[in-house]
Amino acid sequence: MRTWHFYIFLCLSIVSLSIIGCEVEEPFEVEDSVPIVDPKSFTALDFPSADGDSWEYVTTDGKISYNATISGTKNIAGSTVKIFETNASMPINYNSAIYGFPIRYIYFTKDLQSYIEYGFDLWVDFLGKSGDTYFQRYQPKYIIWSFPLYEGKEWIVSKSYIEPYFTYTRKVISINENISVPAGNFSNVFHIQEWVSAENQPNSDVLANYWLVRNKGVIKYDYVDPYSGNVVTFELRKFSESKKK
Repeated sequence: MRTWHFYIFLCLSIVSLSIIGCEVEEPFEVEDSVPIVDPKSFTALDFPSADGDSWEYVTTDGKISYNATISGTKNIAGSTVKIFETNASMPINYNSAIYGFPIRYIYFTKDLQSYIEYGFDLWVDFLGKSGDTYFQRYQPKYIIWSFPLYEGKEWIVSKSYIEPYFTYTRKVISINENISVPAGNFSNVFHIQEWVSAENQPNSDVLANYWLVRNKGVIKYDYVDPYSGNVVTFELRKFSESKKK
């Protein structure tokens, strides 16, 4: 009988903890204890996401630049997400290039396992007189980063379940590259490649490349413009760590 009562108590405890844990969902920042991983890997703690962290990116020809900042939180469909805010005046990644408008806000969460984007706001200036009009797009969850990152790590970013069927995949193809950008010279750089594959098509098209450095995040990235086919490249010019820590 004691064994039976123990299992009843255990089940009720699990249910209670689940209910309590779902009431408040806070964005991940710091964990007191983290799993032991290969020191050569790139963990969630290596990717900056504190409120106030900021980046400045510029194209390789120096003609286009934008700033990005982690600027607080927002509730989306019951989930607390962090805000990645930019002042971009042109598309700055493949997603925004598809729509042809700049992305001003990206909503994401980060925990020990992943960095996930939930949606974004396009800056559609012609819809408003103030030039400050936004059009929100919800999307299937994009697993932008799957932690820890290590050479050969591969994961599905997103997958469509309606026609046309596409799968977006990322893979770490190198962890020790040397990269020079306006922000400086970096070694032990992680190089991640993204491609899309369609159902019944064996060939895959590379959409983007990302170069990551511990404690700074993305120092360089490029993507293929979906209309012109040209490769657009942005490099880190400056990273400022939050003073709120």
